[in-house]
Amino acid sequence: NAPDAGAPPQPSKLGAIVLALLINAVPLVGVLYFEWSAINVVVLYWFENLMIGVCTFVRLLLHRFWTRKRGYWRRTNRLGIQINNKPAVIGLIGEYATASFSFTLAHGIFVGGIALILSQNFPDDPRWRVSLVQIGHGVLAISVMLGLELVADLFTIRSRSFAWMRTYVEGRMGRVIVLHLAI
Repeated sequence: NAPDAGAPPQPSKLGAIVLALLINAVPLVGVLYFEWSAINVVVLYWFENLMIGVCTFVRLLLHRFWTRKRGYWRRTNRLGIQINNKPAVIGLIGEYATASFSFTLAHGIFVGGIALILSQNFPDDPRWRVSLVQIGHGVLAISVMLGLELVADLFTIRSRSFAWMRTYVEGRMGRVIVLHLAI
């Protein structure tokens, strides 16, 4: 079972685990050492989801542009997205963008409303105090990590198959859904 000499290098599972741990350490460090409120952490998770969506969308666009794989032009339903109770036929990029950004927009409205209500109803409770500075620091830290992951992927993405990209997108879409349900 020797690896194919022409096959692209497989992404490191250890690297993915380390990245996930580092990203999840940002709110943990914020809460433990910088007294971030619970609502700041919820807002930060929403921003993380948005940034993951943007980075995945960029990967999809660049992979399609650089590889011109036939799968991108097939209008079949890949992610199981439905529009008006009918399977979407807008291709992988359209399906991902529709699902990911629709979820994220709706969830952002919900998170923003909850943050506003809690911070106004409990102005003296530090758990519900919104700090744009703290959220900004968290967004910056997570953006740097996700940006580095994206740049690293760009070195090998041209050699990836459409099937690999579809599997990657399905995993990211699953994370979007899980994060929305968790928050």
